[in-house]
Amino acid sequence: MEIATTPIPLSDIASQFDPHLPRTPGYHVTDLIRAQERMVKGKAIEEEGEFVENGLMSWGRIWEASARPWLVEYCWALGFHFLPSQERVVDGLIGNLDGTTISRNSNYRNEQTFAVIETKATTGNPDPHTKPNWIAQVKAYCYMENTTLAWFLVLHAPRGGAPDYRCYLHQVQFTKEELSEHWQSLQGTRDYLEARRMEVGS
Repeated sequence: MEIATTPIPLSDIASQFDPHLPRTPGYHVTDLIRAQERMVKGKAIEEEGEFVENGLMSWGRIWEASARPWLVEYCWALGFHFLPSQERVVDGLIGNLDGTTISRNSNYRNEQTFAVIETKATTGNPDPHTKPNWIAQVKAYCYMENTTLAWFLVLHAPRGGAPDYRCYLHQVQFTKEELSEHWQSLQGTRDYLEARRMEVGS
């Protein structure tokens, strides 16, 4: 018996479920959060274009696309519309939201967002309180949507042992004060990166 093996990038498969949309140039929330993490750790800040999607991220994209039909039904049963995959630009910062909910009685115009929805897949602890980058991300999205409520739909695939994939829906309530403080920190990071870019270019 002979076996021929060809590695297939998981990102290629993920793109069939959830094609990448063109990325709007500018300062993205997720890039600023990564820059903050590297600054805290004393590491060099990566320049744009260096970020590469890994297998876990591709798996997360497949999970996100697979979960959308369930989210539509779940939100509908609670009296909401689920609006997937939205881009927002606030104060010059760009956010790519997995989804939001609005009242089912709305006409989709100027309707207040009830909650920001973020889907995640992880092999570690599925509790959002143990994921500072998750919290930082939805804090920004909540600020952009003028809401204080975020839902995390998390697929947990623990490392080791027998496969026991589980799904959790976490609802996280923030205060307006902590959202505003976080947003200001992102703006400060943007301003720092912009000043550094100007210095390099001068």
